[in-house]
Amino acid sequence: MTAKEKLRYAAMQQYDNMLILACGMNTCSRTKMNTHAGSVSVVRTDQATIIQVDGKFSFGLHRQFRDAYRRDLVNRKARTRFVVDLSKTDSIDSSALGMLIVLREEAGSREQQVELAHAHPEIRKVLEEASFQRLFHIT
Repeated sequence: MTAKEKLRYAAMQQYDNMLILACGMNTCSRTKMNTHAGSVSVVRTDQATIIQVDGKFSFGLHRQFRDAYRRDLVNRKARTRFVVDLSKTDSIDSSALGMLIVLREEAGSREQQVELAHAHPEIRKVLEEASFQRLFHIT
């Protein structure tokens, strides 16, 4: 495990602890039980790459989520706006928060914007408890 991977793992563990404190063990457990396996879809326009997460946003979507934006980071020289559409997201866990931070880091190094859009109140609460409003534009 590289130093960068160790740092990301430690950050995810910290978010796990923060989520338990932020939304309470019972609330988080209930949310996770009522979800189905997630999926990722992508729509690309001239102005933005829209990544839609459907269902449970967790570590199981790591490869799909990364692949959804990686191509645009490499291929597009112009400033690209990434929109993560959470309108169909049922739940989000600490690894998903970590994936969003990785997207922000990689996009930020290329001066590209990341927006988190259409989050349901439960998802928005988790994002706000993790202070994501300081890191992302949340609509």
